[in-house]
Amino acid sequence: MGQTKKAIYKVDNGVDFDTIHFETQADMVKGDSDLTFDNSKGIYGKDTTGVAKRLANINSNNQAAFGNIELPMYLFSPSNPIWWDGTKGLKVMTYGDIGHKSGTISRDLSVSGTQKITGLGFKPRAIVFLATVTAAAGKTSIGVTSASGGSYGIYSSGVNAGAFMPHTASVLISDSSGNYSSAGITFDDDGFTLNWAKTGLGATGTSTIQYLALA
Repeated sequence: MGQTKKAIYKVDNGVDFDTIHFETQADMVKGDSDLTFDNSKGIYGKDTTGVAKRLANINSNNQAAFGNIELPMYLFSPSNPIWWDGTKGLKVMTYGDIGHKSGTISRDLSVSGTQKITGLGFKPRAIVFLATVTAAAGKTSIGVTSASGGSYGIYSSGVNAGAFMPHTASVLISDSSGNYSSAGITFDDDGFTLNWAKTGLGATGTSTIQYLALA
């Protein structure tokens, strides 16, 4: 805790000297590098025209704010970092914003219908899929889909093992040309749903599907 400091200064008034007394409050006395401001009070600086601009303060939500609304600036709080570009605030993405969850599911490819995956704890923005049928040469699929629209993938069928072809489905397992099972994806509040359909005779076997869902 600081102590009260007193100082006396003499100022020449042209005839003699005026005595000026200064006295600090104890809680104002800090170390050389410590400055304390009341909540919502800030540090100001002058721009090149001499106009004072607030540069930093602690706001009423106990968040540290840096910069001025008229100037490009940073606004930071642990949960809501913002970059102000002079016109609008833009959220700064941090590692903590990139929620993700991975898992493994299986599917009997001879069955059409929906397969609902829950428990992610968030609504995905995008999902990456890796799918195959164990010990079935060539029956492999790699794909991605996003909530903003668009599914893309590549697959290899049981008759052209090792040769991949593009497709607009993010999950597609093929036995032979024109005969495959694929899944369209819908995004749910706590996961996603695979909407399985068969083309031609569909595919056979049980597919193991690994996914990486991104929040």
